[in-house]
Amino acid sequence: MLGALPQGVPAEDALARVAQRLIERLEQEAPPDRSRKLLTAAFLLTGLRVRREVARQVFRGVRAMRDSDTYMAIIEEGEEIRAKKDILRVGQKRLGPADATVSARLEAITDLARLDRIIDRLLDATSWQELLDTP
Repeated sequence: MLGALPQGVPAEDALARVAQRLIERLEQEAPPDRSRKLLTAAFLLTGLRVRREVARQVFRGVRAMRDSDTYMAIIEEGEEIRAKKDILRVGQKRLGPADATVSARLEAITDLARLDRIIDRLLDATSWQELLDTP
């Protein structure tokens, strides 16, 4: 994904061809678990070369990559970030500004299930303390 591409061909098209060939070879030559890891690595390396929208387009529909533990870890990190942003945004409307202690406590939470439970309690909690004490 980082090698030389054909001259006169848009990067997206050239990378799509490389990715397709990679997928074909992995399907024939690699066990599924190794294939998932290599596809995820190829996706990440593609992101070093082109914008994320292009990388997504190149690897759109590659199911094996989406089954990769590494890829899922990246997705879960994004879900965690989004959940914390949502908690802060809605919580500030409901409970008032979040001070540094609240922000630090929220930032320390990495359990997605707990963040989901906190989101579920957003409209019922009467204070940041009560909200963040959600087990």
